[in-house]
Amino acid sequence: MLRLAGVRVTFGKFLIDSAERQLLRGDSSVHLTGKAFQLLVFLVAERPKVLTKKEIYDTLWPSVYVQEANIKNLVAELRAALADDDEEMIRTERGVGYAFIAEGQDEELLTAPRFVLVVNGVAFALREGRNVIGREASAQIRLESSAVSRSHAAVTVTGEDANLQDLGSRNGTFLNGEKLEAARSLRAGDEIRIAQFAIRFQTAPGSLRPTAPLGHRL
Repeated sequence: MLRLAGVRVTFGKFLIDSAERQLLRGDSSVHLTGKAFQLLVFLVAERPKVLTKKEIYDTLWPSVYVQEANIKNLVAELRAALADDDEEMIRTERGVGYAFIAEGQDEELLTAPRFVLVVNGVAFALREGRNVIGREASAQIRLESSAVSRSHAAVTVTGEDANLQDLGSRNGTFLNGEKLEAARSLRAGDEIRIAQFAIRFQTAPGSLRPTAPLGHRL
């Protein structure tokens, strides 16, 4: 399987590399639990956006009920690992969620994507973080149809995991023939249907290179 093209960002004394699943301080590896690392990748990928608690739940625990304390505990673990006692890296938006606000420098990863969406024979490489499917110009996968909402659905990639959620669309999002009611984990070969579009979720073998950039209109 090919390596993930995702988040590789330096901020202060730290470097986060989602492909290698590492957080480094200088030359030393900083230990994080799996969920804490996923949350850090999600926060960094979406910075400086405030991620709501629901977005975090749907990404880290799709279709699973967990207590709110789980997020607080993960944030506390991240702040301890980053020595972020004064919230200079991870800001709490009271009653809403969290945002990564430290200045960082993105580094290009010269590796192939781990996941793609295939629409009408066109393969779209999925980036780390949220990939919006919809009609609006800023969507990563643009579907030109009046039956598609501006922001219809999203595939969120976190390391080796990906999940699908409907974004309150008018006509719904379907996964393997079932209407999506809550975020669901994706597996290779799953079919996503939005309006008249059949979209195949796949890992990216060497024989299937992305044939369109994110944002390409269909």
